[in-house]
Amino acid sequence: MIRRYLPVLALLAPIIPWGSGGREGWAVVVSVFAMLLGAFFILQRHYFRPAGKYLLAATAGLTAWAAASYFWSVNNYQTGLWVMYLLMAIIGFSLARQLTDWEARKWILGYLATSTAFSLYGIYLYLAEGYERFTSLFYWANPAATFLIPAFLIAFWYFLGSHKLRYGALSTIFLTSLLLTYSRGGLAVLALLSLIALTFSRTVRKGWVKIVFVLGISILLSTGATYIRQQIGVQHVDAGSRFAETVKGESTSLSDRANYLASAVAIWSDNPFLGTGAGTYETIHPQYQKRVISASSHAHNAYLQTLAELGILGFLLLLAVKVALILGVLKTVWLKPELRIVALSLVGLLIHFGLDTGSRYPALILLLAILAGLTYASPRPVRKNSRILPISLILALVLAVSFQQSQTWAIKAETAAEERDYIRTAELYRQAHTGLLYDPDYWTQEGIYYYTLASFTGKSKTFTTLARDRAEQAVRLDPKDAQHYFLLARTEKLAGSIEKAESLYRKTLELDPYNHPQYYFDLAKLQAARGKIPEAIQTADTVLRLYDEAVLANRVHDKEVPRTISGVMVFKADHLARAGHIKEARSLAEKAIKVYPANAAAGQLIKALPE
Repeated sequence: MIRRYLPVLALLAPIIPWGSGGREGWAVVVSVFAMLLGAFFILQRHYFRPAGKYLLAATAGLTAWAAASYFWSVNNYQTGLWVMYLLMAIIGFSLARQLTDWEARKWILGYLATSTAFSLYGIYLYLAEGYERFTSLFYWANPAATFLIPAFLIAFWYFLGSHKLRYGALSTIFLTSLLLTYSRGGLAVLALLSLIALTFSRTVRKGWVKIVFVLGISILLSTGATYIRQQIGVQHVDAGSRFAETVKGESTSLSDRANYLASAVAIWSDNPFLGTGAGTYETIHPQYQKRVISASSHAHNAYLQTLAELGILGFLLLLAVKVALILGVLKTVWLKPELRIVALSLVGLLIHFGLDTGSRYPALILLLAILAGLTYASPRPVRKNSRILPISLILALVLAVSFQQSQTWAIKAETAAEERDYIRTAELYRQAHTGLLYDPDYWTQEGIYYYTLASFTGKSKTFTTLARDRAEQAVRLDPKDAQHYFLLARTEKLAGSIEKAESLYRKTLELDPYNHPQYYFDLAKLQAARGKIPEAIQTADTVLRLYDEAVLANRVHDKEVPRTISGVMVFKADHLARAGHIKEARSLAEKAIKVYPANAAAGQLIKALPE
């Protein structure tokens, strides 16, 4: 009996959004290994359901082009991750194609059970923790909404069809959770899908009483949860505030998203055919960013992001995959009406991937792929098993294990750093950047601790040389990331190469002028040390203009930003005092204390200033 459920469980495990939506290395390994176990049982069957030749051709082309982009990618690591996620999606889709009707029904029930646990845990976090939106196992609210959209649609459809109260209860739990995410995009997609269902389904129209009941109870529960947060002293957000901001034009969320999309188009315009490499928007976006608080690692639109990363050919291949998939799904809807709601859920995910960051999370990618596999109509089953599936599994598992091992070494390094064992920390980061799939940032992390050791040991030539080498290796692998140049600049400054250091600081700011005030602060201090006081003040003024009160309020959870900005204020106040501008110096030093009350230098400066 257990063996009968193994294929179902093998496809349930990958969609559980553990490890921040499945992004952690161990979660990726678990997901791939679970699918490997499922494949072991599924491929023993005497039949195999292939995909249509057009979908196969489009998917093979997209995979090949994405893999080829490794050779011109601005960040090979991010490209490797993207290809690994794509392989996982292909595996999930292929395995879902092989499930029997009974297994498919059990998988859907398992997804509803998983979503129930996900929702209850998320509601608990919403009531107990400080964040003002429902997130559950995701770090952000919007992907949590993406995960629940199919769950609500399927549960409510079952409620309409079976009249069983348990499905009504599940529908209410899922909709309450969705409302608590305050995801405008998610709720807009849900509203659109509901309108489609009302238009084309007599069953939905006849169930208007249940619709009103579930909607009313969900609104009451979400409002009650917000009220409870307020009563127990947890920060809360007005249920309609995000939507009201949109109407009034006060919210920056929509304008920021417009900036993300504009950046994607600009990146593509500069790289029209090849793109910058699969998955590399995060690396290249700072060079196209419009303002400090519009930083993002994702374009919030998987389709335009693909255009930027894989160029026009990659975009057309993705479009071909989507068209072939939708045509296959439409055929299924015609032949199997009972799968219409699953198909509608798939459409909802495809739309929401165009509005948010869902394509960054393996759990959501696999959820979409498995729903597609369940609803895609293909040619008749064949007896010969696919060779593509085992090859994809092996490649994905090799990449996943390398990814997980790299992350494990990095976690050990963080522990060693907390213990102030910097030599061991550097060694562990060295282990982290070995293997097939590792983050080039680990080269810089290793270099940072050699730089720290060099600073502690009186500019040790050995440690300085090691720090420089690691920074240069990171630059070679990841030439568009400013942080590597920042370490190189600091190292050259420590080594006494002042002019070279200043040039590297400027290169750092050229690549990332918005996201790290420390880059400006270091340059200003170097300029002051060289006697370029007017230039140093100008650099300080630039970062203070960028990080005004609105930005500091937006970065309230990032303690490093107010500390750095407060330091810049004291730096400028000190030079104002030396120039005889005592009143302005005192005012700025007092403001520095307000920004970061623990800034002892600001208090000392105020005491030293004449009345």
